[in-house]
Amino acid sequence: MKRTIGIIQSRGLGDLFIALPIALHYREQGYEEILWPICEEFMTTMTQCAPWVTWIPLKTTRDGSFFYHHAEKNLKYRGCEEIICLYQFLSNMPELTDPDLFPILKFDQTKYAKAGVPFKSKLRLPECIQRDPVAEATVYKATVTNPKYIVVHLEGSDVRMNLDFSEAEAAGYQVVNIQPGVTDNIVNWLSVIEGAEELYLIDSSISNLVDGLDIHRNKWFIRRSKMDLTPVLLSDWQYFPLASLGK
Repeated sequence: MKRTIGIIQSRGLGDLFIALPIALHYREQGYEEILWPICEEFMTTMTQCAPWVTWIPLKTTRDGSFFYHHAEKNLKYRGCEEIICLYQFLSNMPELTDPDLFPILKFDQTKYAKAGVPFKSKLRLPECIQRDPVAEATVYKATVTNPKYIVVHLEGSDVRMNLDFSEAEAAGYQVVNIQPGVTDNIVNWLSVIEGAEELYLIDSSISNLVDGLDIHRNKWFIRRSKMDLTPVLLSDWQYFPLASLGK
């Protein structure tokens, strides 16, 4: 019988990048199939960059049942009995919270602790994803017009920051904004990101991708959440001063 494990972490995209090395760990432990239900909006990116995982699309619901109940139902329907839930906390299911881990670990550390995987494995993301050089070149050609450029990403799922980059532009830099509509797979931005002289990234899926891939650039992390909801960054970051954002 095929050895199968199911992962419950239906959103968001940054969390999926954070947790993907956990799936790799299970694969190396001999699991032949890794089932992972996720919100359907993330399916294109995840099926393209990590086709070795069996991704299952979930529709979002107002009552939040897609976070756990729909994911569990999908896994059990497929005969999966070994299931790991990576959430630190769900308001409608407080019983899933580990009272010993919750006060001392951040949300990303909790995922690895619950999975029994060393947290340093978070930096194994390069082993987890498949890149598309042709698609990356298309994004580069569509967005970069000056070899001297910086990359900014200031919009998350529920917030948008406004920063002034007029000094950089006056110094001859192109400001390349990572934005929707250029590609349906955010991993295809990687060539643009790797070619930039500097990165200014809000706490989001892009910054989690950059951190997990350990991309070495002069890069600034722009915090937007409380301490417990801010990831533990393992790469070399500078932290953008919140005073500059009026916070």
